[in-house]
This record gives sequence, structure tokens and C-alpha cells, in this order.
Amino acid sequence: MLTRNLYTITPRACLLTSLLLVLVAGIVPPVYASPADEPELTTEKKRPRIGLALSGGGARGGAHVGILKILEQNNIPIDYIAGTSMGSVVGALYASGMSADEIENALAEIDWDGVLDDHGPRSDKTYRDKADERLYLIDQQIGVKDGSMQLPTAFIQGQRFELAIRKLVISTARINDFDKLPIPFRAIATDITTGEEVILGKGDLGVAIRASMAVPGAFEAVDIDGRAYDAEQY
Repeated sequence: MLTRNLYTITPRACLLTSLLLVLVAGIVPPVYASPADEPELTTEKKRPRIGLALSGGGARGGAHVGILKILEQNNIPIDYIAGTSMGSVVGALYASGMSADEIENALAEIDWDGVLDDHGPRSDKTYRDKADERLYLIDQQIGVKDGSMQLPTAFIQGQRFELAIRKLVISTARINDFDKLPIPFRAIATDITTGEEVILGKGDLGVAIRASMAVPGAFEAVDIDGRAYDAEQY
């Protein structure tokens, strides 16, 4: 005798089956045809942009290099650099692509007594020039123009200093827009006519550095496009 088990599907059973399918669909992740079809995850936050401002002061040049070393050791990138006076020297060198160690070595190799002397090393001078140095306490040019006496405006004209800086940034000789440097850079100076702060972001990088370094009374002001600039008053 053959026996057949018959299962009767009731409306309640249909409802339970539908609910079970909905729960399973919510638990199992969807399968995409290819990785390109998957939604893009945007959990990674963009890092903040970092700008570095380097102040003036000759003795602080070493401190600036030390700060750069710490930033490098901690893999902290610099997106923008601005500097005034000695800060413009260190900042411009770093912006041009030099590392902190390279800047430290370059500054250590500069004969500062020589570059700050418009007339060159004493060993290169004639006997008469050396004798004149003993006779005159201040070695500055004094002349007459338009019937009036002309006195020097500064102790150092700065040509030798500018030449030394140009050698350090020679790789940027064809760059006139400081935004095009490996790191965008600005040199801070002062318009000696108006006394206003000026931000130099274009032109000759060596001239911009010299203008930012032109401490009144010590360095001669720098002419850029008919305007005279010296160091920022900080």
C-alpha cells in the first residue's frame, strides 16, 4: 500500500517564508559584477595644508634649519613657505628643493665676512688699500652730486652677498613665479617710501632674498621695478 504525504501551504506559512527571505537579504552583502561596480568609500580625511613662516634675525638661521630637520624626521610636509631677513634665506633654499642638511652645509660653507664685505677679502687687497683701512675707521664712498654732498645710505651694498645667494638658488634661475618652485615661497620686505609691508612672489629669487635681508642702515636698499625695498621692520 502506497502512502503519500501531502503538505498543505497555508497563508501563514507564506508570510513566514517572505519574512525569512527579507531577513536573509539584509544580512548577506550584495554581489557586484565587478570591483568597478562597488560604491567608493570616502573614509580617508584630507590632511590640512601646512604653511611655514620663518622670522628674521641672523642667529636664528640655525634654529630655522633645526625646525626643518624635526619636520623632516616626522614626515611632516610643508605646502607653503614665507620668510623675512634670514628667514627668507633659509625659506627660499628649502622652497627651491634643498633639504635641511643641505641648507645647513651650504650656510656653513659661506664666508660671511667675505660676502658682507663689498671690497672682498683683505688678502686680495693691495698694500695701499690695506693702508687706507688703517687710516679710516669707516670705509665708505662720499661724493658730490648736483652741488651737494652725498653720504652712503648703508655700510654694505650687498652685491657679493647677492652673488653668494644666487649660486645657492641657481637651479631656480629660470623661475620667475615663486609659486612654480618645488614649494611655493614668499619673501617679506618693506617699501621704504611708504613703509608698507610688501610680499614678493615673483621676479628674481636672489634679488627678493637680498631685499628681504636689506636691514636699514646696514644693507643698501634694493630697487625692484623702480621701487626701493629693505627688510621688514619686525
